[in-house]
Order: sequence, then C-alpha cells, then structure tokens
Amino acid sequence: MKKGLKLLLIYFVFLLVFLIVGTLLYGLYLNILNFVAGGESSKVSGIFIANAFFFISSASLVLLCPALAYYRTRHPYGFVQTLFYILACLLTWLLFFPVIKFTKEKVYQKYDLTVESKALSKNVFRSANGHIYYFLRDFYNDRENAEDTPGIVIDTSEDGQVETASITDSADFELYTEAAPYREILIKESFPSKGVSRFLNFKLIIRRGELALDKGWTFYLGFLSLAFLLCSFYALTNFYKWKLISVAMLVVNTAAALIFNTVYFYPVFARIIFNLTNNKMFIFLNHYVDEPLLCFINFLTGLVFIVIGIVHYAVSKGKNKRGRA
Repeated sequence: MKKGLKLLLIYFVFLLVFLIVGTLLYGLYLNILNFVAGGESSKVSGIFIANAFFFISSASLVLLCPALAYYRTRHPYGFVQTLFYILACLLTWLLFFPVIKFTKEKVYQKYDLTVESKALSKNVFRSANGHIYYFLRDFYNDRENAEDTPGIVIDTSEDGQVETASITDSADFELYTEAAPYREILIKESFPSKGVSRFLNFKLIIRRGELALDKGWTFYLGFLSLAFLLCSFYALTNFYKWKLISVAMLVVNTAAALIFNTVYFYPVFARIIFNLTNNKMFIFLNHYVDEPLLCFINFLTGLVFIVIGIVHYAVSKGKNKRGRA
C-alpha cells in the first residue's frame, strides 16, 4: 500500500514540476515570439504566464502518465502499484483535463489575455525574399489609424535597385509572413524553426480533446482512445531485464503515438482515410465520435500492448515458479 501511495505522490510531484518549469519556459518562449529587434526589452508579463500556464497544464497531462510509467520502470513494486497507476490515469483524463478546460474557458471569458503584437522598429536592417528593409520610423501599433511607414527597400537581385517606399503595416507583409511564428524575422534567423510541430503538435491534440468535451461524452471517450494508448505503455515497463531498453522503448512509443495522432490529419492522408471509412459502420460511428478510424487504431494498439504485458508477466511468473521448484 505504501509503495502505491508513493507512486501517487510521485504523480503529483511530476505534475507540479511540469507546471512550474513548463510554464516559465513556455512563457519565455511566448515573449520571444513577440520580441522585436531595436524595441524596448520587456519582461515576461502576466498575460504570457497565464497563456503559458493553460497550455502547459493541458500538455503536461498528455505526458504525465508516460512519465509515471518511466518512474515505474526504474522502481517496480508490484500489483498494488499498478492499481494506483490506473487511479492516476483516471484522475488525469476524467477529472483534471475537463477541469482545466472549463477553468480556462471561464478565465478567458472574464479576462482579456490577448497578446498585443509589437510594432517593428526603425534603424534595423531586415531581409526577406531578396529585399532588405530599413524603416525611417517605428511602425504604428494601431493599424486602423496608422499611416504608411517611410523606409528604404534594397532589391538584392542582380538588377536590383535602392528606392524609398511607404510601407503599409499589413498582416500579409513579407517580413511578417516570413518571420512566422516569430514577430521579428531577425529572431527567426537566430532561433531557426526545425519544423518539429509539423510532426508533433500538442496544440492540435489538446484542441481535439477540448472539442470532444464540448460535443458530448461519447466524443470524449473517442478522444480518450489516445489516453488509453499512452497509459497502456505501462504494461511494457518490465518487458526487458535491462531497464535502459525499457525506458528507450517507452520514449519511442510515446513519441510515435503522439506523432501518429498529429500526422493522421495531414491532407496527404485524407483520401486514404476517406476510402477506408466510406462505409456504413464508420458513417454510423461518426455520429458518436470524431475520427472513428483513429480511435479504433489507438484503442486496438493500446489493447495489444496490455495483452503483451499480461502474457509476459504470466510467463515470467511461470518461469520463476518452475525455477524455485
């Protein structure tokens, strides 16, 4: 019993560490996203922290049960520990995720947590798509009443010229589009994006869960097929005698599950998914869950892992009994 309670204690320790460290780091990241070269330096404000907290609190839940499985790999304590792990999984997805979702909605309804984008500053050279821009004054923050900004544009092509121009601060301005997701293209050049979010998108996963909660309990149960898959990795925590291999397999399985649940929504797979689900069974299931094929794959994969873990446990116990005999 004490070992099981210790696992539950570790669960809350992991959750607290994820929330504190994750919120601070993600809040700093949000601040960097909105940073403008040549402008006034700004501290990580309460708005950044609030936005970071609500994202990290949900993202932490996605990783919490695999993290607890990692702890169990290092510290296996038997069947009671497994019961407390199941309890932790139920707390995560049946209590904490809905509570965070509805709390976030209430806070966003009551407070304006919109981050105001900073205006580009003067006296800085910025380049995009073969053009170098130098503004003679700062852009206005208020786009509706702003005048065009005077500046110098240098065309770096072979026959390019240097000319003065009045530049409109619009959302489709190439310095903004090329800098995305950053506000400042010089920051993007300093912290180049490797495109990780193309394959592993926590925002997409979290948004799916929140939409499922809004649609009804059957839709949320469908989303919980991913939670079931993530929790099922616990069954393989004692699969290898060498714990390092078990840990590596846990990390690979977790990453593979989250990546699959991201790339599944790539447009390139839309035709394949349509052909596989264009039948009466999936059309019927669409009335109760979103993406029934994805739910089926998640649930079936998780069930396979659990069966493998149970069989491995039974075989190991049988070998131990015959060895003692």
